[in-house]
This record gives sequence, C-alpha cells and structure tokens, in this order.
Amino acid sequence: MRRTAAKTPKPQQDDTRIAADARIEGDIVFAGSIRIDGHVAGNVRAVDDQDHVVVIGKTGRVAGRVDAPDVVIEGAVDGDLVSRHSAELRAGARVSGDVHYRSLTMDVGAIVNGSLICEAGGAGARGLIRSPAMVRAWRRTTSRP
Repeated sequence: MRRTAAKTPKPQQDDTRIAADARIEGDIVFAGSIRIDGHVAGNVRAVDDQDHVVVIGKTGRVAGRVDAPDVVIEGAVDGDLVSRHSAELRAGARVSGDVHYRSLTMDVGAIVNGSLICEAGGAGARGLIRSPAMVRAWRRTTSRP
C-alpha cells in the first residue's frame, strides 16, 4: 500500500491589501480576502456568504461596520462586527460596537466595548474560554460544593 503525504493547505493570499499609510473614505465591498493595515472610514462588506475573509492588521482601523463570513481582528473597529461564520479577536484587538458571531475566538488582551451576540447555530460561550487561566476561573465560578 502506498502512502501519500497529507496536503497542507497553503495560507490564503490577500486578494486586496490596504497598506498602513493608506486612508480610504467610503464603503468597501469585496470578494475573496482583504487585509486592512491602513484606515478605512466606511463600512467593509463581503459580496455574499461565500469563503470571504477580512483581516484587520495591528495598524489597521475601520470606522464603520465590518460584515463578512470570516473575520480576524488585530487592530481596531469602531462599529459593529458581523461574522456569519467565525470571528477571531487577537491580543490587542479593540472593537467598539457589538460583535455578532457563530464561532468566536478571543485572545487575552482583546477588548470589546459592546455586546457579544452568538447567532443561531454558534459555539456559544465555549468560544470565549481559551486560556488555561480563564478555564480555571470559569471552573471556580461554576463548581458546586
């Protein structure tokens, strides 16, 4: 019997990139993937519910609503974040608005000034418990004597 090596998926290349020194005023509608390292004053929205990804880098800032199936935030969003599939808020991420998600990963150091709203069919609070310290704290508050 012949074994074949499992194929490792290649990292998705950014279809669109907004550089750190760029500033865009107006709404963006995109397909594929977009990485924002600059500033966007307007809404960022995927054309449909297909495999589209928004990445807001550490220097990126969006003043408006972000709406896409998959979202990764390292920078700042001043507006609501709507992820119809998965949202990842990395350490240093700042969201001033409500976060709508089905699956949420939130690193220690990410800040949300708004509500976390799990949409139907989501992972719920399980997606919030990530670090060992958070798990221990959660277990202490929910354990029965």
